[in-house]
Amino acid sequence: MTAEVWLCPEEAARASSKSISTIRRLLRRGAIPRARRRSPGQPWSPWEIPLSSLREMRLCTEPLESPQVLNERIRALESQLELAHAEKGVVETAFTRLEALYERQQQLIDRLQEVPA
Repeated sequence: MTAEVWLCPEEAARASSKSISTIRRLLRRGAIPRARRRSPGQPWSPWEIPLSSLREMRLCTEPLESPQVLNERIRALESQLELAHAEKGVVETAFTRLEALYERQQQLIDRLQEVPA
């Protein structure tokens, strides 16, 4: 048996492809079964919405990816980002060298133009 997945209203809106205002309206009406405040009795406490309730209401039909799958995707993206930063460093170094070479060529051209024919 898997543990219940609890969502905040913004996550519930994304999971259900509904607007955040629709989710909040459903919460105010008590229309989402088992939805609760994190700290019961505290009106400003964040909402927790069980994913299973969204599925029961047929608001969420697409299965969400498990935290393990999401963590693997995050690690892969972090690796790609690290590689991109390294590549950026190589390109910046090459560009700096090309700029210096161009400047040196311009200096040589200027000196050649100063030489009488």
